[in-house]
Amino acid sequence: MKRVFSELIGLMAILSILSCAKGSDQSAQNISGSWSGADWGNVVIKDNVAGSYTSTFNGQLGSFELQKITEQTYKGKWGESDGKRYGIFSLGVSKAGQTIAVTWDALDDSNRPRSGKSTWRRKR
Repeated sequence: MKRVFSELIGLMAILSILSCAKGSDQSAQNISGSWSGADWGNVVIKDNVAGSYTSTFNGQLGSFELQKITEQTYKGKWGESDGKRYGIFSLGVSKAGQTIAVTWDALDDSNRPRSGKSTWRRKR
């Protein structure tokens, strides 16, 4: 009986920890939605993990993938639809969630700036 009680207490502790972890994910900042930025045009982020942007050299929609690093930082890969221009970037989300600081690096062989910074602003 004592062993069963011990195991039950242990199971309850594990469930409590898991529910706290799940609760913190639910309060995570949601960056999904529409944004705009001078170098990126109209930006749409879907489910905090992927998105698209309109300001491209080929005139077609560009796309990107994101990976959450911390509560307010992401890293990812971006590219134009023809595969000629692509690179990596990091995103820093403001505490208020209304702006994102973007730092990008181009990895392709195009004759253009190799890195830069931009700001995305949430559209209302």
